[in-house]
Parts: sequence; structure tokens; C-alpha cells
Amino acid sequence: MSSDKVKISPVSGSLIKERLLDQLIRHGYPTLIAAQCVAVLVYLALSPFSQSSFLMIWISVLTLVSIIRFFSLIVSSRRFSRGNIKWIARYQVLGALLGGITWSVLIFAYNPAQPLFAQLFLLVILVGLPASSLASNAVYLPAFLAFVLPIMGSLVFWAQVFTTSFRAEFTIVSVIYTALIVVIARQYAANMRNSIERSEENKILVRQIKAVNAKLLQLAYKDPLTSLSNRRQFEENASRLLEQLDGATSSIALMLVDVDNFKQVNDNYGHEAGDELLREISERIKASSRESEMIVQAEVARIGGDEFIIVYSLDAQSTGIEALAQRILHEITQPMALAEKSFKPSVSIGIALAPKHASKIKDLVRVADAAMYKAKKSGGHRVEIAADNTAPFLTE
Repeated sequence: MSSDKVKISPVSGSLIKERLLDQLIRHGYPTLIAAQCVAVLVYLALSPFSQSSFLMIWISVLTLVSIIRFFSLIVSSRRFSRGNIKWIARYQVLGALLGGITWSVLIFAYNPAQPLFAQLFLLVILVGLPASSLASNAVYLPAFLAFVLPIMGSLVFWAQVFTTSFRAEFTIVSVIYTALIVVIARQYAANMRNSIERSEENKILVRQIKAVNAKLLQLAYKDPLTSLSNRRQFEENASRLLEQLDGATSSIALMLVDVDNFKQVNDNYGHEAGDELLREISERIKASSRESEMIVQAEVARIGGDEFIIVYSLDAQSTGIEALAQRILHEITQPMALAEKSFKPSVSIGIALAPKHASKIKDLVRVADAAMYKAKKSGGHRVEIAADNTAPFLTE
């Protein structure tokens, strides 16, 4: 026994990249603001111990870079689209690289002659920046590496140049810390990619399930050949109309349309031609069943092989229903091309009225069916309304 499974289309790499960049841009605003606040604190904390203008130049350059990156985020956000992803990615990586380089040169503010707390403050800032930027920048790994690697390089530079003892140890620790940060960032980025991929797959799956449900609903309520309502939907809709019926001011007219000599069409022209005839008749029925002043609502359905049914909710009793049926008969039976030949279809129409002839849909169909067969016995190609003296059906 085989079972059908819903196949989920793979999520494209470009779509995942688009989602990662979107995350990076949305997280970029608070990250830049927080980094600028930290930079100001660094400047205020270290400037009393610096005799040069280096810190003033550094904070000025960093502020300029932050402003440029901030406006880059605004432009990228406003122009964010699938067609602009490549240049947006390049600008974000370039901005992160400028930020990382600007932070890395802060190491030149280090001076062994400064108080120990000032030296430790500077080093803690540089050590902490890579870890603190993981959550915001590691969503897009190239931008994170562009920001972090210059800073980590400055720590290795500090270990080599500014330390006199434990130089090798500090260098090894810096390299290990760099490797650890990169590994964690790669794992974080991979988790983000997997999360986005699962999320997009779930969206695709939901869309596919909705499409399948819509198809199943169509199969349950629509005739696959003509796309008209099928018997099930017809009975539900017609039953609702009957429940709402006010016999004093409204009525229901049910027309049963049956194709005359349909078996001969299949025998002489083939089943494909027969299907073509049914589709054409269904289109003509829909076109000719348009609402008029006396019609409140109309419902067209195919309830059998060559049987169609039209239900009208009227705002009065049966006034004009026979004239309407004659017009429908005339329009349905116009010549058509069938199997590359001219063919004039013929139909018989039986009409029953509610509440006059029946008060339940199955009884109303039975009355219309009897009227339709009376039309066929009279030679077909005609309309027959159930007789006024037809006894109403009483259904328990």
C-alpha cells in the first residue's frame, strides 16, 4: 500500500542570505548606538591619562564611521530587495570592516605607564567587543569576521609589542580566544541558517497544505468536468434556500435540464466530444441563468452524467418562470462546433416550484424529474412545468 507525501521544495541559498541580511540590518541600529556609547565611555575614562591627541582623533573617526554605517543601514533597509542583496551584503561587510579597524587601532592608546586600571579597562573593552557582538553580527558571518578579526589582531599585536613578560603565553591565549570566537560564530551562524531554513520550509509546507485543502474542497463540492457545483453542494445550498423560504412573498423554482439523446452523441462522436458538449452546455446554462429583477439568487449544478439543475430564489410566486425557461432553452440549443462539425444540441427542461409542489429538496427534484421526463416523452426540446394539481410531497 503506497501513501502520498507532501514534498517540500528546498529553500534557496539566496533566500536564506536575504533573511540573514535582514536580521543583520534590523539588529544593526541598536548595536551601533550601544557601541558608540561604549566608545564615548572609553574616551572619557582614558583621556585623563593620555598626553597626546590620539584619543580625540580616534573618537572623532569612530563617530564618523558609526554615522556612515548608520546611514548605510537606513539606505540598505529602504532599498532592501532580492535584486539588491549583493551590493547590500558588500556594504555591510565593508562597514563592519571599517568599524573593526577603527576599534582595533585603540590598542595604540595603551601605555604601560598608565595606571593599571586604565590598562585593564582598555584591554577588557577590546577583549569583550568580539563576544558582545556575537548576537547581533554573527547572524551574517562575513560581516562578523570583518568586524572581529582586526580587533583580535590588535590583541595579538599587543601581546607581541607591549608585553615584556609572558609574551608567548599572551599570544597563545589571544590566538586561542580568536579561534574560539570564530568557532562559536560559525556555529551561531549555522544555527541561524538552519532556523531560517526550517521557518521557510514550514511556510512552504503551510502553503502546500492550504493548496491541497483547497483542491480537496473543490473536489468535494465541484464537478471536475464543468467546474459547476456538484450534487452535494447543490443539495446544501438548495436546502438553505428552502429553509429561508417565505411562502407568502417568495418561492423557489427548480429547473432540471437533461440533454436529449446524449448516448448517441457519445456513440457517434466519441466520449471526448460528449465531454466537450457537457462543458459547452454548462457554460451556456451559466450565461443564460443571469439574475433579473425577479431573481434573488441562482444556483447552477451538474447532478448527473448529462443532467444539470438550476435553482432560482424568486421574490414573488412563479411569475415569468416559464418565459425564463424558454429563453434558457433557446440559448442552450444554439448550434455549436462538435468534433469539427456543426451540431445543434437538444435538451428537455422540467420545472418544479416550492412550496407549491414540495417543501423539501429531494421531493422538489422528484417533481422536476417527472416533469422533465414528460417533456422527453413529448419529443424533447421543450419546457414542462409540473401541473398545478400535482399533490405536494409529504416527507416524514
